Amino acid sequence: MDTPRVQRTQVEELSRKLADRVRQSGSFSIANIATSTKTEGAPPCFTEACAINAAQQAGVRSVLYSRLVQYAEACVLLGVLYDVESQRNDWAFSHSFPCEAAGVDNAVNEFGAAFLARGQPTARGPVYAVTPIQHDIADIAYASESWAEYLGTMLAAGGKTVVPAANVAQPLAGKKEPYKNCPEKKCALELGLTAGAQQAVTIKITRKKPMCTVTAAVYDLGTKATSVSASAKGGCAAADIADAMRTIAATLIGEAAPAAAAAPPAAAAPPAAAAPAAGDDLK
Repeated sequence: MDTPRVQRTQVEELSRKLADRVRQSGSFSIANIATSTKTEGAPPCFTEACAINAAQQAGVRSVLYSRLVQYAEACVLLGVLYDVESQRNDWAFSHSFPCEAAGVDNAVNEFGAAFLARGQPTARGPVYAVTPIQHDIADIAYASESWAEYLGTMLAAGGKTVVPAANVAQPLAGKKEPYKNCPEKKCALELGLTAGAQQAVTIKITRKKPMCTVTAAVYDLGTKATSVSASAKGGCAAADIADAMRTIAATLIGEAAPAAAAAPPAAAAPPAAAAPAAGDDLK
């Protein structure tokens, strides 16, 4: 029996409630980027790059981008606060949970609480670019782009400075089957350099019978040498690959890294934040 899809109307309602909660905190000026952009009737943003572009048109300094992705019975909620001028992350959140109505509601509430309690932005470090995930498994191809964004968000939540995944993949836009179009190290490093990163994260998925192995490597774009690598093995369903991405992220961040949530709120009022984009992804 197929897992029921999370209803778009529920996501839209929760997004509105989240924006109201942020507005009612009294510390933020909110601009609705859905109505402030120059292109009326445009579809909602499903990538970070789209949200940042909409925020630029709206004339705001920061954008809180959010996206809900459903992988069969598993959901992930992603959220990143971007500085619009630098297009770099100031804060990030990711949470995985079973895809049911109560789970979605709880995840959005947790997202809002974490955002309002966040501390000052972490110091800028080397900039990471998660390059398009490469594999030749057609039945999970639909999820390839979201996995790259998921990994990038987890790295950002772990204190890394990350280029939006959609920006990294932009040179491959319009190409058929981008999940197959950049299998060589040279291609991945060129994408990282074009995106203005100092570190490029490459991901490859290989399938052997019912099992899949996800391998990752981080390359220093100055020396082109590998600085760290990681791997995870499991099933080949979209939710299994999402699980593997969490394992990969924990290794790349460093399991001894401090947890991201405990810092107290900043004393000074933060810059204006755009209302969260209703970025549900229910493919």
